[in-house]
Amino acid sequence: MRFSLILQGSGTDSHQYELALRLARAITQSEHELLSVFFYEGAVQRVMRDDEYSVWQTVQAQTGTELLLCSQAAHRFDVTPSDGFEIAGLATLVDLSHRCDRLVSFG
Repeated sequence: MRFSLILQGSGTDSHQYELALRLARAITQSEHELLSVFFYEGAVQRVMRDDEYSVWQTVQAQTGTELLLCSQAAHRFDVTPSDGFEIAGLATLVDLSHRCDRLVSFG
C-alpha cells in the first residue's frame, strides 16, 4: 500500500509531529511505501528547525520519500529548501492524492 502524509498546523503541536514521524517509520519498516510528506502552513516553518529537519532528512535518505514544502508557506516564512526537500504547490498535493492509496493528515 502506498501512503502520503500531510503535516499542517501552527508548528507548536509536538504530539502531532511525533505521531506523524512514528507512522512514517512504521510505514517504511513494513512492506508498504511512503511516497511523500507534504508540509503545509506552520509545518513548513517547524520542519526547518535543526532537530526536525535532520529527522525527516534521514527518513528521505533511507527511503527516497519526497519531502515537499508548500510553496505559499515557504514564501511566507522565507524558507529555502535544501538536502532532500522540495517546493511544491497544492496541485502537487492533489496529484499525490491520486498516486497513493492512503493520504493521512496531521494537524
